[in-house]
Amino acid sequence: MYLFLIALAALISSLLTFFSGFGLGTLLSPVFVLFFPVQLAIASTAIVHFINNCFKLALMYKHISWPIFIRFSIPAALSATGGAYLLVFLGALPPVFEYTVYTNTFTVSPIKLVVGVIFIVFSFSELSKKLKGLEISKKYLSLGGLVSGFFGGLSGNQGAFRAAFLLKCGLDKKQFVATGIISSCVVDVVRLSIYFYFLSELTFTFSDNLKVAIAVATVSAFVGALIGRYFLEKVTMRGIQLFVSLLMLFVGILLTTGIL
Repeated sequence: MYLFLIALAALISSLLTFFSGFGLGTLLSPVFVLFFPVQLAIASTAIVHFINNCFKLALMYKHISWPIFIRFSIPAALSATGGAYLLVFLGALPPVFEYTVYTNTFTVSPIKLVVGVIFIVFSFSELSKKLKGLEISKKYLSLGGLVSGFFGGLSGNQGAFRAAFLLKCGLDKKQFVATGIISSCVVDVVRLSIYFYFLSELTFTFSDNLKVAIAVATVSAFVGALIGRYFLEKVTMRGIQLFVSLLMLFVGILLTTGIL
């Protein structure tokens, strides 16, 4: 059952990211968190995210806006380093608190608390019509790269910020998609390098089940990318964005309460 849910989430989120500029890490990381430890879930999602981005880049590279890429992605790469280091640091800290309900003991670790709060904040930012329609000036493009990259390194949720800033750059739809993809690739390279450098220190173990889950998610994401490329100019995404937001809110609550 868990492989089916991961495959479905990967397909839908990969399809979503073609239209909105974000979605794969946003939707897939909460699903991985349901079945694997938080740090492993984020690292696994980053692997799928990067491979899928490379695949989509091969489909869309001709439409990249290089001036926008330089202004946005270099700051994003720098701040992604800080976010990824913070994830590593939080993962090594002792639990924040524990509580017992009947005979069940629930533990809330710093990484669960931080990632859970991020998920909740992101979900409300998507559900709020006021925040969703917030105007962001193009002059803050480099600042947007810093914010997007930092949260990308910390939790994998970089795309919502990236989309909000790139939408103000006067790009056409294909330029918006292609520039977002290559910017995301840069952040993925940075955070994956840091995650894997610290794998032994954090005693991360990629079990056979997790390796199969990553493979299934990757293949499903490829299928979603192909479908997204075909329907690029035909689909409205508000319903799927609402679903993503509600899922993030649900998983965020479970993380911050120690149930997951």
